[in-house]
Amino acid sequence: MIRSMTGFGEAVAQVGQQSVRARVRTLNNRGLRMNFHFPEEFSWRAPEMKKMLKKYFRRGTVDIWLHIVSDSAGGDVTIDEEVAKAYAEKLEELQSKLRLSGTIDMNTVVNLPGVVRGVELSATDEVWEAGAAAVIEASEMAVSMRETEGATLAEELLGICSRAEKLVDEAEGRAPAVVDGYREKLLARLGSMTEGEELPFSEQDIVREIAMFADRADITEELCRLRSHSSAFRQAVESDGPVGRRLEFIGQEMLREANTLSAKSNDSVLSGISVDLRAEIERIKEQAGNVE
Repeated sequence: MIRSMTGFGEAVAQVGQQSVRARVRTLNNRGLRMNFHFPEEFSWRAPEMKKMLKKYFRRGTVDIWLHIVSDSAGGDVTIDEEVAKAYAEKLEELQSKLRLSGTIDMNTVVNLPGVVRGVELSATDEVWEAGAAAVIEASEMAVSMRETEGATLAEELLGICSRAEKLVDEAEGRAPAVVDGYREKLLARLGSMTEGEELPFSEQDIVREIAMFADRADITEELCRLRSHSSAFRQAVESDGPVGRRLEFIGQEMLREANTLSAKSNDSVLSGISVDLRAEIERIKEQAGNVE
């Protein structure tokens, strides 16, 4: 079945005293766009990871985060007192020159570069392999979520399609009444114009006029195409693989036929059916934009 384009997954891998945490988030996009948020040491690995992830994602914006976190004790964190002292002296000097009020607190100093030093995190091949495995695991989780949401999307899309098909049936059933109504109105108008006198038109002229109207108002072709598009839409929804763009294209073609149907509507009832049909097709297009 189809997949949605929204999903989320995360995973953690352990390498010695380091945890490699991966997070994957996917959102809607007309094409495929991958954004990698990796440690600087692994930034050059992004093309390699992109190639790996193309088997999981074919459409949407995919954000991938990779963090390396040390699990070692806090004793490994050091404070460079000399650097802190130098910062404090310079800040006090600047404060005096600029005649600024207030005091220099601890938070200001410890957050300056070089004051607090943590454990150096390694970016070895072993760490990368663990991180790549975590990204794959997180991606699989995101795909699973996309599939779950896709099932809900499929149900909704098929429901909208069914309502559109019902409206097509209603339009077909109403079509003969449109011609009959035009015939009655035409005869009534001609009768009021002649006021009981003999019509200046032959019966053949009237039949010809009604036939020309019936030809202009004929919606058989539009209804046939709408049914064909509806069938193709159902097949796409029930198929495997990325079909989001195909669904959007079919929706556009359905709307084109519905607009033509509306333009040919010379009847208030048929016009109302056309409006409802276009509304349902707009919903189809909107929801198809969420499909991978």
